[in-house]
Amino acid sequence: MYKCRVPEHGEMEAVRRFTGTHITGDEKYYEVRYCRQCNTYHLFVSMEATVSYGVNYFTFRIDLTDDEAREMLAVMSDDSDASKIEEYLDAFDQNNRARRVIIEDEREYWTARE
Repeated sequence: MYKCRVPEHGEMEAVRRFTGTHITGDEKYYEVRYCRQCNTYHLFVSMEATVSYGVNYFTFRIDLTDDEAREMLAVMSDDSDASKIEEYLDAFDQNNRARRVIIEDEREYWTARE
């Protein structure tokens, strides 16, 4: 599913994963992936959010600089303190709100009212 933007490069390698909690209480999935051909790291964030009487699923990608990738992977590699990882990723989200993200996937599921 997580393919490089250069089609012939194919699927990117999963380097680190973490499951956090969004402010809504929904699970939020973080995954750092690497393209060997491009020598680039990307942060993928995905979640399902329950909104009124439906569910919204989305995945977006942030292209990481080498320094960002090194720092993020160092924090994520110490999985002895999940709260530290979650705080770091939340801060990264907040500090990069104005940054360009690439929507990879977005779907809405509406459920019938009973």
